[in-house]
Amino acid sequence: MNGIFLSSASIGALSPSARREVLQAVGLSEGVAVASVDDPVEFDGPAELSVGMARQLIAEPISDKSVAILRTIALSATPQFHQKDAINSIQGAETYLDIKNVWSGITRRTRSILDDKTAKLVHWDYEGIYEGEEYVDHIGRVAPITHRSLRAAFGIDV
Repeated sequence: MNGIFLSSASIGALSPSARREVLQAVGLSEGVAVASVDDPVEFDGPAELSVGMARQLIAEPISDKSVAILRTIALSATPQFHQKDAINSIQGAETYLDIKNVWSGITRRTRSILDDKTAKLVHWDYEGIYEGEEYVDHIGRVAPITHRSLRAAFGIDV
């Protein structure tokens, strides 16, 4: 068997259309996150939380908005979720700008639980989803174990 190895940074350096073609050729969806030339290369994935840590994450004191977003992530069928679903979970929110402070709070709390100043609960795909020139959504993902842990913490069938 012969093959070619391309690093995620190399794939990230391709034009969006070339990147889509390469990812599709190897059986991956466009939603797979790859680093671009301008982005720092991250080797760590999203934070991995145990069930106990997930329970800490959703425990008081936490805002209703944070709980709504975390529940939205847990309700997703896979560790991937749509930002628009998170936005729709917050009454009155219309764009990602309306919930950016909620994401910041979730990130701070995750870092505190893990005692890791660089931990990220969610990794976002590098490219958003657009209809023409208009931004409409973004795909985020949590670690598979974190997804299962959030589902367990919320009492969702696992």
